[in-house]
Amino acid sequence: MSARSRFASAPRSLGLLAAGLLAGTCVPYVNPPMDEISQLSSLRETMDAQATITDSVWTKIDDRQYSDTDWEVLRDVGVRIQATADRSRAWSRGGLFDAYASDLISSGAALTSAVDERDNDLAAKALADMREACRACHTNVKGH
Repeated sequence: MSARSRFASAPRSLGLLAAGLLAGTCVPYVNPPMDEISQLSSLRETMDAQATITDSVWTKIDDRQYSDTDWEVLRDVGVRIQATADRSRAWSRGGLFDAYASDLISSGAALTSAVDERDNDLAAKALADMREACRACHTNVKGH
């Protein structure tokens, strides 16, 4: 193989490598409507739903200028994250897991209250608390 053909194939190889890495790290898209959350059949499916539900709103922690559409999305996130956190208790991994699920439920309730009040700062705090509960659980429960 000539030096020219090796370099010509490098971008394609890098693209395939990047696609493979992304495919291995992506969370499955699980986006149940509220009335189907109680039917989630495993902790993995419930966690995938939580990731799907919340991933699009993490940027709203720093972006505190919310449109009417943002408020609708935030209400939906608050309500569904409470339901998924409650559902996750069916596969409890102990007291610490349950405490983080409770923190997530509290954060979801705070988010829905923030939506009712149209309080940008309270919404951002509720989202930050929600994200911290997720991170702490993954660090202290999932990692063990």
